[in-house]
Amino acid sequence: MLSAEPRIQVRALTDANALPGYLHSKYFLVRDRHARWVFTGSPNWNVTSLRRNDEAMIQTDIRSVYDAYEANFARLFAVAA
Repeated sequence: MLSAEPRIQVRALTDANALPGYLHSKYFLVRDRHARWVFTGSPNWNVTSLRRNDEAMIQTDIRSVYDAYEANFARLFAVAA
């Protein structure tokens, strides 16, 4: 479904040597005119994790935290095909 949307680029990490380990981070970034938000935590993006499990998620608008997550995303995006 995501790949059908022309404004979304779907990439996959296919090179096992591109990163020093497995990718398991789960976060999303929101940027608008007024703020930059990071949402990060343990849940997978499914109904069970988000509605039934005891999971932990934090939301922050600390700019240095946002910048670190944005840099991490850019690095992962660059090595994905």
